[in-house]
Formats: sequence, structure tokens, C-alpha cells
Amino acid sequence: MDGHLGPADPRRRRLVLSRQPPAAAPAPLPPEPAAEPVGWISVLLVVAALAAMVVGWRATWFLTDDAFIAFRYVHNSIEGFGYVWNRPPFLPVEGYTSFLWVVLLEWTWRLAGLPPPEAANLLSLACSLGTVLVLARMAWELLSGRLASGWRLLWLGLFLAGVVSNRTVLVWTSSGLETALFVLLLTAWVACGLRASAHRSAWRLGISCLAALLALTRPDGLLFAAATFVLVLAVRPRGEPSDRQWLGTWASLAPLLIVGAHLTWRRLTYGAWLPNTYFAKVTEAWPEAGLRYAAAFVIEYGLWVWIFLLAYGARTLVTEGRRVARTAPRDRIVAPTLVTATLLAHLAYYTLIVGGDHFEYRIYAHLPGLILLGGIWLLLKLSLGRGRAVAFLALAVALALPIPWVHARAAERTRGLGPRTWVVPVAPHLPGPVRFYGRAFDALERWLIDRYIGVRHHTHRRFLALQTRRFPPRERGAEIGGEGNPVYAGYTVGVPGWVLPNAYVLDLHGLNDPIIARSSSRYPGIRRMAHERVAPPGYVACLEPNVRIRDGEIIVEERAAPLSDERIVSCQRSYL
Repeated sequence: MDGHLGPADPRRRRLVLSRQPPAAAPAPLPPEPAAEPVGWISVLLVVAALAAMVVGWRATWFLTDDAFIAFRYVHNSIEGFGYVWNRPPFLPVEGYTSFLWVVLLEWTWRLAGLPPPEAANLLSLACSLGTVLVLARMAWELLSGRLASGWRLLWLGLFLAGVVSNRTVLVWTSSGLETALFVLLLTAWVACGLRASAHRSAWRLGISCLAALLALTRPDGLLFAAATFVLVLAVRPRGEPSDRQWLGTWASLAPLLIVGAHLTWRRLTYGAWLPNTYFAKVTEAWPEAGLRYAAAFVIEYGLWVWIFLLAYGARTLVTEGRRVARTAPRDRIVAPTLVTATLLAHLAYYTLIVGGDHFEYRIYAHLPGLILLGGIWLLLKLSLGRGRAVAFLALAVALALPIPWVHARAAERTRGLGPRTWVVPVAPHLPGPVRFYGRAFDALERWLIDRYIGVRHHTHRRFLALQTRRFPPRERGAEIGGEGNPVYAGYTVGVPGWVLPNAYVLDLHGLNDPIIARSSSRYPGIRRMAHERVAPPGYVACLEPNVRIRDGEIIVEERAAPLSDERIVSCQRSYL
């Protein structure tokens, strides 16, 4: 009967359609949580956090003697000698470790008229405020899921309170060193890395710029530059890329060429691929010191609570990781993995190889905010329930307060600057049931500080006050001209190098001397961080130091024969 129907007959079309199985209805997609706008309460929380950061900056404000080392390099550059510790005929040496920080200090002085001792901590505060803003945005985005919905402001408030009440965070809002700048750039790099997108050229260019700035700020930034190179190539679009796509990918990596240019300049200017301070400080691996340094950090801030939670949820995380690996886009897997691995490699290098740091948790200054973010992510993943998760976060924030602030108050009560004031025990100030905890921390502190590791900021603050009283003002020190090549020799040369701008200064610990930094001679006895090198026999005598400081007065002794430029060159070349 169908044969009597023409091809255009509507009855034929109805018959054909009726023979096809009905199409299955598409499965409904799970509803996306509505994007919660940034309301005025969240803005007030961030503003309050910024205000608390300023208050903390004022309360913990300090300058280190080492900061004045960079200040001397800035002065010599403004005088036209470039970034050198001593003017020619002394060999150029890179003892400042932070090229970008020195550049910022120099141009702040040139443009705003603020000398480095006045500008350094203002710049550090600005960087620290920027870090709070970056962390706040990361937390807000992390808390956009269903589990945080309705409790988002409470989560954000607890997170910001944990950041701005952390003593390590507040201590490194000042110091005069580049730490706050490095923390800002590293935090921004992590934030950018976690937002990786294979199809966004702006993302690739942004993370490359951050990596280049990190490498210019500190030598360990080279690790993040290398990781960025791998990350950008790893998350490129799948399939056979076009020539235009390849060109865009490589063009976005162009900022990393600045890193290569700086390394080449360093090699040509100073004769080394790494700063002189690396050769002065890193003599051999020191894991027994680094592990104690890390353990003191964990105990002081109660970070063991996060370690327990991670162990509790390990099985859930592994199962979830396998599921995500099968279903998630490649850039959502590669980027977090590589970012986390890079942070762990950076942590392992300083902990297991370098052995920590001379300063109070300086190399961990970026961790408190990132650890809290990671803890929130972990709480959300484990689905503990809103109430229990928020309570756990509040507990973690509270556990980070007692040891640091009891220690800070006890340190303020001490007087003078001697071996007894370097180590401030906290156990006697804690309630009886938890004194065992304080004694464990005190034992670590005593071992570390005896070796000049993790020296607290109150010690550096008092040492600078002592140096300021010991040495004359810079105006009087500048009255000594360069005639006759005056030479001062000392073990702590930051303040002397600043107040004696026209004298040659010998750094007997080698941080600013290429001969001493590479000397095989070491101090006898126990190892001491950044205080191990000594001058080879005869080197200091060859340069005839003749500047003395006595009761705040400068004494320049006459030499039997003038110290000529040729003699300086001969001494350095023969020992080098």
C-alpha cells in the first residue's frame, strides 16, 4: 500500500517517523550553585584584615643588619659604580641576593627621595597587603561550592583571622629584606597556576611574568621559572596545534628570557651563576638542622592538626583523585599537581639541603596562608559536614596562637642582648598540663639558635639598636673620603657598610667577599648558619684594615706605606 504514496506525500513522512524509536530525554544536569556576589560584609572582612595587618606591621616592626647590605649596593649604584659592595679596584661581588628588591629600593630613592632605610619597610607593607588581597580572592573562589554555601562569610572570616594573627606572617611584613616581595609574587604564582587554562593566552603570559619576577627576586625563584616553562607546555591544547597556536605558546614564555638575560649579566659581571651568598652559606647538606627547623615550625603553629586530618582522609582523597583523573580536563589535573610538587621541592631544598635559615621562619613565610587554604580545601573534600568543618578550622586557627604570642610576650620582657636573651623558653609560661608541649618546642629552639638558625626577630631588632649605638651616624661616616683607600674589617657589616659609604669594607664572614666565600677554612666547633667561612691566612693582613670604631668615633690609622690600587688588585687576584 505504501507504493501508492508519492515521495512528497505527508502521510509517507508520518509513517517513516512512526517507525523510529522515540529519542531518550537528556539526563538533567546537576544545578550549578549560584555565584554568590561579593557583598559589603565580605568587603568589610577584607578591609578589617588589611587594617589588622597594618597594626601587626607596627607591632612587629624591625630592620635587620643584613638589610643594610642591600642599602649599600643601592648607594653605590646611585653613585655610578653599579651594584658592587666595594668600589673598584675591588672585585665586584653579588652579596645582596635579591636583584629586583635592590632595583625597587634604588628607584624609590631616585624618584621619591626616600632612602632605603625609610622605604624598605613601607614597600614590604605594601607587598604584604597585596598578599592578603590575593589570599582573600583565592579563599572566596575556593568557597564557591555547595558545601560552603550559606557559611561562606564565616569561612572567609576564620581564614582571614588565621592569616593576620599568624606571627610569621606579621614578622615578615617588615625587616628591610625582600621577603614580603617574594611572598607576594609566590602567592600570586600559586593562584595563577591553580587557574591554569589551556586556551587562555593571558593566563600563560601572566604566569610567565610572575615566574620571571620570582627569579629576579631570589635565586630560588629559578625553580618556579623552570616549573612555569613545563606547566605552560604541559597544558597546551590537545591535538595537532596550528602554527599560530605554537607561536602564541612560545610568545607567552618570552618573559622567561629575562631570567636568562639576568643570569648572563650575573655571570659576566660577577663571574658566577649564583650569588656570592650561596657559596658563603651552603657548605654541605644539613638535614639534621632543617628537620628540626621544620619541626619547630609545626609545633609552634599546631600544624600537626592538619597532618592528622590529611592522614584521616588519605583513602578518600586517593579514591577521589582516581575519579578526577579519569574525568577532569588535563589542565585541571596537571596544574595543581605541578604547582604542589614545585612548592614541596622548594620546601625540601631549604629543609634538607640548606638546613633552614638564619632568620625566624623566613623561608616558610609564604606557607601559613597557603596551608590554611589547603586545609579548607581538605575539609570541603572530606565532607565532614558544615558545623564540624567550621569547628575544625576554628580549632586550627586557635592552635596557631598560644606558642608564638606567649613567646613574643616573654621576649619583650627580656632585657639586653646576650646568649640568655636569644633563647626565650615558653614552657614556664604555659599551664601545667601542656608544659610538655612547650618543653619540646624549647628544646628545638635551643638547639637551633645555638647554631644561629631561626634567630627570632626580637634578637635582630636589639642587635640593630646595638649597632646603631656603636657606630656613628651616616653623615659623620661619610666625612671619611676614599683617599688612601681606608679599609674596615668586620663580621657584621650591614650597618658599618651603610655608615661608612666611602670606605672599603671587608666582610669577614664572606657574604660580600668572593675569596672568603670560597675559602676552605671554617670556624672550629659546632656549625653555625651563615657563619662558617673564615678568611684564608694572610688575606686580611694583605689588605691592611686601618679603620677602627671606638666609642662611636671613627679612627683612621696611618699606614707605614700607602695601600695602592695595584696592591688591592694583587691581593685579591693572588688569593682568588
